[in-house]
Amino acid sequence: MMNILITGKNGFIAKNLLETLSGQHNVMSISHNESEECLYRCCSKCDVIYHLAAVQRSENEEDFVNGNIIYTKKIIEAIEKSKNHVPVIFSSSTGIENNNIFAKTKLEAEKILREYGKKYEKNIVVFKLNNIYGKYGKPDFNNVIATFCNNVAKSRPILIHNPATILKLTYIDDLMKDFIYILNDIDNYNDRYDEYILPSNIIEKTLGDIVKTIGDVCNGKVYDEFSERIQKTLMSYYK
Repeated sequence: MMNILITGKNGFIAKNLLETLSGQHNVMSISHNESEECLYRCCSKCDVIYHLAAVQRSENEEDFVNGNIIYTKKIIEAIEKSKNHVPVIFSSSTGIENNNIFAKTKLEAEKILREYGKKYEKNIVVFKLNNIYGKYGKPDFNNVIATFCNNVAKSRPILIHNPATILKLTYIDDLMKDFIYILNDIDNYNDRYDEYILPSNIIEKTLGDIVKTIGDVCNGKVYDEFSERIQKTLMSYYK
């Protein structure tokens, strides 16, 4: 049993990870709003960190700097202060391929972590995530399936501009399996982790496909793995 720290405890992925690991490991979770004393205490006790905290949307560029860069620096400072040099599993995004403040600050946070990892020969595993869907997804934020399912649950229309738009999707339970697989291998330092890790199960669906599947599920038609997962996701918004 390991002592695991999860940052970004109120986020979609962190909530699922906390639920997945609870009972198997001792899990601590924090948000970037908690005190530096709390962060230090958690970093001094943990065996590995899942750094999932991030600012993805804001009207204020300073929020991206504080939430992505400064908070990552604070984590490293807490680790070094406690002399508890642990591996870090970091969630990045395909959004880093864009030219915006989110991408710039996420890449800088990644750079800070990789430099720390090389200094102490600790694995820094960076997951490059696509569109993740499933329970606890935040609607009207950065999760299109969450938005669609929430709209259906609240009897609101689903509006799409281009049904042919293709999305790369990964179900949250599949991502949790990937996270656990890496966790079980985390102490084996290897430079293969200098590259990005992609989810092992990625499917492609158009927006039109997604809307049709949601409609089919609402009409009682569940016919494959994707429709089963859409059904589970949809049901979570009726609770």
